[in-house]
Amino acid sequence: VYVNWLLIIGSFIFYGWNEDNDIPLMMASIGINYYFARKFQKNHIEKKSGLFKIAIIFNLLILIYYKYFKFIITELRSLTNSVLIHPDSQLIPNHLPLAISFFTFQQIAFLVYCYYEPKNKFSFHTYATSVVFFPHLIAGPLVEYKSLIPQFEKLRRAMYLRNYVFLGLFVFIIGLSKKLLVADSLNFMVLELFDRTPTLIESLSSLQTLLGLMAYTFQLYFDFSGYSDMAVGLALFFGIKLPQNFNSPYKSKSLIEFWRNWHISLSSFLRNYLYIPLGGSKNGPTKTYVNLFITMVLGGIWHGAGWNFLIWGIWHGLGLCTNHLLKNIISLPRFIGVVLTFIFVSLGWIFFRAHDFPQASAILKKLLEFFQAGTLEALKNIFANQQIDLFMILITAFIVWAMPNTERLNYIMRKHTLLSLRQSRQSLKFVIFIAALLALLFVICLVRVSSPQAFIYYQF
Repeated sequence: VYVNWLLIIGSFIFYGWNEDNDIPLMMASIGINYYFARKFQKNHIEKKSGLFKIAIIFNLLILIYYKYFKFIITELRSLTNSVLIHPDSQLIPNHLPLAISFFTFQQIAFLVYCYYEPKNKFSFHTYATSVVFFPHLIAGPLVEYKSLIPQFEKLRRAMYLRNYVFLGLFVFIIGLSKKLLVADSLNFMVLELFDRTPTLIESLSSLQTLLGLMAYTFQLYFDFSGYSDMAVGLALFFGIKLPQNFNSPYKSKSLIEFWRNWHISLSSFLRNYLYIPLGGSKNGPTKTYVNLFITMVLGGIWHGAGWNFLIWGIWHGLGLCTNHLLKNIISLPRFIGVVLTFIFVSLGWIFFRAHDFPQASAILKKLLEFFQAGTLEALKNIFANQQIDLFMILITAFIVWAMPNTERLNYIMRKHTLLSLRQSRQSLKFVIFIAALLALLFVICLVRVSSPQAFIYYQF
């Protein structure tokens, strides 16, 4: 119990380090949701369905108010040319509370669990720890409450497993290296493209535009997967196993496979709490495609209040429906499938990152010029202008497609660590080599940490 409370207090300090004004909101959210959950346990199931709806609506209203209310009011004002609520009104929140999407979804999953499993016992400190546990609090991964219950109940004993600490340090440094050494290194190329107005994008070459898009495609992956690795690594320090959130998504041969490997915890949440409740694939192909499309559109909107996220959700909704429609008709070699999926996903990131539709249109126009001019002709000037940019993209691509992912590396480390404990000299040498490599990576990261970029998913 004491360990849980220490984690709760420490997590609140971590959460409120830069913006302590958001702490009361999170405390209120945790307290009210715990009240609802306790009510589910006390009342008979026939009497609590109304309360369950109220609880879900309560969480959704908080999310809508802080994340979408300002956008809705602004768009209504532009459409009707009338001022319903002035943009500077105190009724409109002036900032987005950190991690509101993640801790809201986390608690919705908790309420569903308590509603359908009312006989399972839980304590407030266990529940609160599962929500505010600092490694996954800010940007996930989203974790099922039932998978955390047994872990937090035996937290004190698990904290003394030294093997967990070593593996946690290994995964944490891999994630830190992804963020500081790869994602942040690509940032200047991304800004060179996406910080320009549509008019200024016209001054870029089509090759610069393509490299800028590739830079963002890789930056987003290494930034977010790096955060997820750091979260998993830090959790292992306490003996807590968080789920894998990425599984080499850019190696996917189809869009269906991509969404099984990208932001796995969110994909699972959308499937379990939106797609399946809508009917899933039980009511024929037409209804299946409609449910799939709605799920992806809402998944796009979940990322933020903006038309660009809606377009991105529509893009992937149409893509997934097409993929399901053609998967039993057309069979492509894996290499071609990987290339086509990567191109489709990369084009979708334009809408995800662009400030508005005119900027996205300007980027798409420039990319079209690249292929219209002929790829070989466009590449003739590459060594005169963009050697460093191309080199960075090629190195990053090599890491993505040729190197094992963190989960695979972690498996290798677990295997050799256990062998080394059994006095295997070869495994012991391997562990020492990896420890020296991690130390080197950590030192390099410390050099880069003086000017880090904020995690991309903090804004969602």
